[in-house]
Amino acid sequence: MTMAELALGIVGVAGAVETSIKLAKYLIKTFRKYRDAAQILEEKIVIVEATWVKVERQLEFLQSISDSLDIEYAESQVKVIGILSTKLLQLASHLQDCTSKLEPQNTSSKRIWKEPYRKFRLSAALRSNLDKLIDELREWSDLFDPSWYHIVRMSNDTIDFALSKASSQVPGLDQTSDPIRRLQTLRAVINPGATHATDYKNPPLSFSESSLGEHQDEAILFSEATVIKRLNFRTQRILIRERIVCPAETASQLKSDIEELARRLQQIDPDTFGLLQCYGLIKHRDPSTKALQALDVMYRAPEGAEPPISLRQYLIQQPSVSITAIVQLAKELIKSVSYIHACTFVHKNIRPENILIFSNSQSPLGKGFLLGFDKFRNINFQTSYFGDHAWHRNLYRHPQRQGPFVEDRYIMQHDIYSIGVCLLEVGLGQSFVDYSNTDTNIIPTAGAASRLAGLTLTDDVYKRRDLDTFMHIKDSLVTLARSYLPLRMGDRYTDIVLACLTCLDPGNKLFEAMGNVGGEDEILVGVRYTENILLKMNDISV
Repeated sequence: MTMAELALGIVGVAGAVETSIKLAKYLIKTFRKYRDAAQILEEKIVIVEATWVKVERQLEFLQSISDSLDIEYAESQVKVIGILSTKLLQLASHLQDCTSKLEPQNTSSKRIWKEPYRKFRLSAALRSNLDKLIDELREWSDLFDPSWYHIVRMSNDTIDFALSKASSQVPGLDQTSDPIRRLQTLRAVINPGATHATDYKNPPLSFSESSLGEHQDEAILFSEATVIKRLNFRTQRILIRERIVCPAETASQLKSDIEELARRLQQIDPDTFGLLQCYGLIKHRDPSTKALQALDVMYRAPEGAEPPISLRQYLIQQPSVSITAIVQLAKELIKSVSYIHACTFVHKNIRPENILIFSNSQSPLGKGFLLGFDKFRNINFQTSYFGDHAWHRNLYRHPQRQGPFVEDRYIMQHDIYSIGVCLLEVGLGQSFVDYSNTDTNIIPTAGAASRLAGLTLTDDVYKRRDLDTFMHIKDSLVTLARSYLPLRMGDRYTDIVLACLTCLDPGNKLFEAMGNVGGEDEILVGVRYTENILLKMNDISV
């Protein structure tokens, strides 16, 4: 099969999938042909095949439902898959060029290279191409997953039928990391009555404080979440606790919503979703009346992790880290918002206090995870029109949702705005909020980024609904981004932040017109978010 045949034109999702699969199989087959050149090649080929089997399973499922996909979603998937095809084609062309020059039957190579040196050169070339393929597949998978998992929200009998027919056993793929199985489970949790969910059983959700064993609770600076250190455990030594108070008038509905969220978060893969996996719930009741007073949402920390810090603490300390580390954190935060929306929730409380950073060896900054689900709600349920006048929380809300009383229902774009404010802060490397200690509590004060924006904010600003004032504050953030981000983070990062901050501006063609509850509008918001925020952030390489 020639390169020209492999690179034939792409027609729709099915054609895009077929092209990518052919290219990947060509690459793997070629590497297999030369695996005897060095033992290290065999080990790397195994890694490639393990990574590819997951990707291929997702692509083949997408191909099987391609005729039932919304046109704009399908076009978005073609773009993302086209990125993979381009990367694979470039690798295939380079690999073919390398091997043809070093083939033993090539008379020119016989004259130029002695046999041991030819094998060494061939092994080095193959190893380099394998490393490149492993990196490309992993990076592309991180890019593809958020948009692919939006399938979970599509109400479609064809998808349910395809899921019910999908094989439950795939050679070379750990069932716990099988994306089809995860998709089946998430759809089962979201829609328990669907036909594909007949064999799904909810795992245990609630447990008691005593089951934690001997442990210590430690505060996370500038966050309402706490760390639980279990003293006699070798695995799951660290958990994260997030307490949600349940007022008597809303306790029943809040309990139902939190349990629904927890079941979704039980099924996620932290590395894929950018969210911590839920360990379970602990209920706190009034000793005399047994009325529910609070729920603790317990999360599993990454395996082997040390206690995290909040993003707020990082911003206040202003450590020196590379732009590469900042962009990687931004990608993780953008991805986590996409998954929350794919799980049919809006977060409503995205700010640095609710983002935890766990140190790891891949980044000097660490890996970020979004928490703070005390304000969340299901996208399809009635919104709450109550807010508060705390300036350090309102700053992260869209002007339509600022102040103690609001008039606009909460939609996905409001989360997009909030993540834009966080990305602005991260890009500047300065905090909008600082904290001063008093004898009784910690009081939020204006941080370096607020002063840079020329903002003097107090709670009084938000005690009454003044949309003109709120819009002026938003415009100040936009001006700050345009003035300072390009020199520090570059034009592409700046454009992404501006796209988030202006997502509901009049005349904005990307997001502004899409405000209906449920159905295609919200899937379309997810598609636009993928194309204009997630894909563009992924294009930044530093």
